[in-house]
Amino acid sequence: MQLAAILLLCVISVQAVPLTINGTIVDKASRPIPGVTITLSNSDLSSTSGLQGEFSLTVTGNKPAETHYKPADEILVLSKENQQLTSLPLPQADTTISLQLDILPDQFLDRIDSIPDYFQRDGAFGGFPLKGALYCGPVSVSNSFVYLSRNGYPDLMSSSGNPKKDQHELTRILGSRQYINTGTNGSSPADICRGVRAFLNDKGYQDAKIKYYGWRQVPSQFRIHSLPDLEIAREATFQRKAVWLNIGWYNYNEERNTYTRNGGHWVVLVGYGHDGKKPSSDCLIIHDSETKHRLNDYIIPKKIAGGKMTGKVTGLPRDASNHYRYQVSSKKYGIIDGMIVVEMPEPNQKFPLQAKQ
Repeated sequence: MQLAAILLLCVISVQAVPLTINGTIVDKASRPIPGVTITLSNSDLSSTSGLQGEFSLTVTGNKPAETHYKPADEILVLSKENQQLTSLPLPQADTTISLQLDILPDQFLDRIDSIPDYFQRDGAFGGFPLKGALYCGPVSVSNSFVYLSRNGYPDLMSSSGNPKKDQHELTRILGSRQYINTGTNGSSPADICRGVRAFLNDKGYQDAKIKYYGWRQVPSQFRIHSLPDLEIAREATFQRKAVWLNIGWYNYNEERNTYTRNGGHWVVLVGYGHDGKKPSSDCLIIHDSETKHRLNDYIIPKKIAGGKMTGKVTGLPRDASNHYRYQVSSKKYGIIDGMIVVEMPEPNQKFPLQAKQ
């Protein structure tokens, strides 16, 4: 289970001593959370939530009048996998309460089939410059914006009745000099941030927030002084924000413990917690515009303990510690160099479009 912003709902009904506490525990997506231990403080009494998040805990003892037992003096402690989630006073008789906590559902698959996965080298409608070889950035952005245009933000994309043609046109516009300005060096994080900001402004979404996590150079207005955080990435995906991962391709020298960068790529994070065959808590689900015949790709990034990242990109060399890598081949790794998160305003919070002078 991934611990991040999660909703925990306890519905508890209580009677006089002996108290029988019945409850159900669910996450932010209203899915049951099994395996949560509910313990009464200063005692050995405990219960564990079942497959449907249900639990029952009976507090036994003498009558309150004889023992001066005060339920309010006791607390219930909720924990999972030896990590405390929260605590709350033992409810009084005939009480029903609900409580919110910060815990994400173990997996999120709701959008993996509804976010497009346009192939960047597709030659339809004239394709893209250089046969699309460097268009992973604009295509990744367009994948997210097509989804958003169908879910509350229609002004992000024009509709002709041909969805593929419409996305091609959106990608072409995003990659143009007016916005991302994708060139012979592809699209840097700064290019994406500036271009997406200008595009959203032109569409009337000036209140959209753009945040960059990583070590590459971007204008200060976008920078969050943090390396990519997978908990933040999962939380943003669950909240239906656009999440684009900037993957660096690195050759690994085991003897020197060095990673040498020789290229990069953009992908869209669309879900997590499943590897396509079975639940997998560490797995991220991405849409990779370089894969033609697969809708979903699955990666399992692991945190790097040490070593050095080198290359010709500004910001290298640097310590590799605390970056996330996943293996591509025997001596090649993808390292998550950066992450851009876009949070759109509420659908009705849109500025009117201004006529350009």
